[in-house]
Amino acid sequence: ASSLCCTLKAQLEAIEDGVHQYNDATHKRLQDQVQRLNQLVDDLYTLSLADIGALQYQKSHYDLKQIIDDTYQTFKAAFEKANLNLALINNLPETSPVFADEKRLQQLFSNLLQNSLQYTDAPGATLIESEQVNNEYIIRIHDSAPDVPAQQRAHLLERLYRADSSRNRQSGGAGLGLSLCQTIAQAHNGSIEINESKLGGLCVSVHLPCPDEKV
Repeated sequence: ASSLCCTLKAQLEAIEDGVHQYNDATHKRLQDQVQRLNQLVDDLYTLSLADIGALQYQKSHYDLKQIIDDTYQTFKAAFEKANLNLALINNLPETSPVFADEKRLQQLFSNLLQNSLQYTDAPGATLIESEQVNNEYIIRIHDSAPDVPAQQRAHLLERLYRADSSRNRQSGGAGLGLSLCQTIAQAHNGSIEINESKLGGLCVSVHLPCPDEKV
């Protein structure tokens, strides 16, 4: 948070001193910095609630296939604007019931797509694949370069960890998003794995259990 505040302060001072002109490009940079700061505060608050056992989940029966479809549609325009191709191969059954907090699952998948949007080099691509394997739903989010060295991937789910690689740019976050995703997955008796992607970047796999009974 301190680095973001310092960056904002420096940019505002540069405008005040006449070093930088206030134009559309400057306005967008300031907006992006404020959005990142807001996201950081939100993630910190959510994780602090989880730490003290106060993060509430209101679970009911939902259709996982529909949740994934909706998240894909929400992000499609943002990826196009960033010169990234977002594709979806949703091989889940037409009826894919999941006992979950719909809002938290949407947050999980949104964080993963935002992470891919933020770190993938343009022009590039992100692919969402989903399927059911036995009694488990698997949702994989592949993206193209850059990758993270294999020895660092195991640490990406750790809170505040940021890889020392080309994916750790000024546009990067504070290392909270993936940790928050793991917290949400575990609250649904699921898990997250990170491996090399067939597209050249990272593949984040979300595993969620199928309910014992169909809705």
